[in-house]
Amino acid sequence: MPRDRTVGWVGTDQRGRPDLSSIDPADFRGRDMLPGLDQGRHYEHAPIVQAILELRVMTPDDLIMEDLEALNFGQDYADPTTLYHLQGQLTFSEEGSVASEPQRDHVGFGFAREDGTRVIQVGLRRFAFIWSGEYTHWGEFSTEAEAAWLAYKGAARVVSVERVGVRFVNQIRLPEGHVEIKDYLRTSVDISAYLPQAVSSMFFQVEIPIVELDAGATVTSALMSEGDSQALLLDIDVKTSTVLSTEDEAFDVGARGTLDRLRFAKNYVFEACITDATRGLIG
Repeated sequence: MPRDRTVGWVGTDQRGRPDLSSIDPADFRGRDMLPGLDQGRHYEHAPIVQAILELRVMTPDDLIMEDLEALNFGQDYADPTTLYHLQGQLTFSEEGSVASEPQRDHVGFGFAREDGTRVIQVGLRRFAFIWSGEYTHWGEFSTEAEAAWLAYKGAARVVSVERVGVRFVNQIRLPEGHVEIKDYLRTSVDISAYLPQAVSSMFFQVEIPIVELDAGATVTSALMSEGDSQALLLDIDVKTSTVLSTEDEAFDVGARGTLDRLRFAKNYVFEACITDATRGLIG
């Protein structure tokens, strides 16, 4: 796809439609990391239950929270709710007593769509677009995220973007009966060979630097039970640090390229973590 056809974050395909889903693997040093695996494969029953785009930004010193409260993301979104960061603080008296004083800091606003499938979170240095529920494809996700970003970018007078992250939460429903985690995940807990390999609950998290793609991935997995059914949670959070100035004429191209690279990295991690048995479950 020619780079000079970029509009905002979104390029266009041969029919002129928004397209952020296709990338040129030759652009990436990590293109040979998974020989034989299709990193852009489309699954009929995609297990994605939540997709998140998060940007850490620099804004002018005179920006205040009230400037963001009046943001309008469309008639489908309800009035904003206030976001707080809570932290506890212990106070020790001379008599030896201890008191806990919770501290609440106002960090931004959340705008939720009436049906609960979209949430936009904004702050003085943070923007996040959260897609929940049935996931369609990257092009639709990135197009909606861009529209929300442009509204925030203008209201917050964003100076630069310092970190970009994409996070995809997958829920893989398992067959009924006895299952072994390693039959479905290549990245998993290592149980002693002297113990039964079946588990009833599990949680693990690893952070993996992906040097070839200039990114880092946090992979979280858990075994969830609901009645007689079980599902594997596979949460992939990929981030990269960057310096993208909004005054740079190449800002849109740089932002698009960064998102393409992170999506490529996310697909790489996902395919590396799952097995052919999992591929069979999701189509």
